Amino acid sequence: ATSLSALLNSYLLYFYLRKESIDVFSQSNKVLFFKVFLSILAMGITVLLTVNPIDYFYSGTIFERVSNLLLTISLAGIVYFLALKSFRVRLTS
Repeated sequence: ATSLSALLNSYLLYFYLRKESIDVFSQSNKVLFFKVFLSILAMGITVLLTVNPIDYFYSGTIFERVSNLLLTISLAGIVYFLALKSFRVRLTS
């Protein structure tokens, strides 16, 4: 439901910006989207490489489960922000 809502909101925003003749997909925005996409890809690969099989997850104690989950989320977040920084993406506008 959240993804559908985000998709609808982005479509409406794009539609009304085009109606006002505002160029949404300028060259700088295309480069920004590409850099963010590469950062997301790096984060996804990190998650795939660090996550343990589901059998291992269920066989562990609650402490092992939580620590493994926190480690995966933390590492993915660090990789994502390092990738953004290496691509020189500004985090604030």
